[in-house]
Amino acid sequence: MVTTKLNRTEKYQYIDSLRGFAVFAVLLTHCQLYGSNQYSLPFKSLLDHGTLGVQLFFIISAFTLCLSFNQKLQFEKHPILNFYLRRFFRIMPLFLLATIFYHFSPDNLDNSIPFNSLVPGSWTIFVESGFYLIFPFLFFRINSLKRSLWFSLFLAIIYQIFYYIYYHQVNNLYYYLPAQLSVFLIGFILFHFTKIKLASLKPTLSDLALGQLFILIIIIQLSSQTILPYHFIFSILFGISIYLLSLYPIRLFVNKITAYIGKISFSLYITHFAVLKFMDSNHLVDFVNQNYLNFFIRLLLLLIVSTLVSTLTYYLIELPFINLGQKLINRYQTPA
Repeated sequence: MVTTKLNRTEKYQYIDSLRGFAVFAVLLTHCQLYGSNQYSLPFKSLLDHGTLGVQLFFIISAFTLCLSFNQKLQFEKHPILNFYLRRFFRIMPLFLLATIFYHFSPDNLDNSIPFNSLVPGSWTIFVESGFYLIFPFLFFRINSLKRSLWFSLFLAIIYQIFYYIYYHQVNNLYYYLPAQLSVFLIGFILFHFTKIKLASLKPTLSDLALGQLFILIIIIQLSSQTILPYHFIFSILFGISIYLLSLYPIRLFVNKITAYIGKISFSLYITHFAVLKFMDSNHLVDFVNQNYLNFFIRLLLLLIVSTLVSTLTYYLIELPFINLGQKLINRYQTPA
């Protein structure tokens, strides 16, 4: 029994490691916002692209939810209710406590983004929560690889059209669920793709049409005519990377350190804003007269302090409430 659990943990270690890289990318972006930040254009561009770690989070979330929900359907009496309970106890306790903390914080860290007046970066939590609400419906309706591909592509194109038409009328459209739903569906694509054997694939006429459409889109993209959202293009690359890493978990990327960072990634995401503000308030963002060296020292300090704080919040807040949610499920799941 122990061996089975150990094998299962190792099997999905790459998922936690990917979460670790996703949160690290976000920290890279936010770390540059403090202290001296005069960098070369290529380096600045690299740091700015760290925001795409959010899309990696969304894909991993959808993929793992599909894996878990599909398994729970086989033996739980109330899988949908249990799903909502698990999601509530996984996200809400720490988020609500963070809301209270940031509410009484002397500085409003960032209120420029929708739903972000209290907890910095909370737009992603609202998008994720909105996805949770419709997940069971999507899981039963988008129940094949073909449907996942078509719906993901369709939603991405619709968003891009809507974005171009209503660009000046709609502010911050990117920060709402409709703009990110196509990204979540890449997680569905991964789930359905991993369930089938490549040898058993027998392409139909519609499959070939879809393939030709993807090739046409790639050609158009390469010619600088943007037909798909920028974040969606990168999400496709993330999806391919996730699949390849599941087949070949290279030790450089999948190891105990990256997996641990991934395990506490939600706490890291929530708390690192406060850590950065604390560092800034106490003049711990610039140390020498060299911008690049300052950045790497600041990043290292951010990682160390945030990891320590997040370890505490994970074991004192996240994990106890996750276990509490499971106990409630077990209580009404087991007949009296």
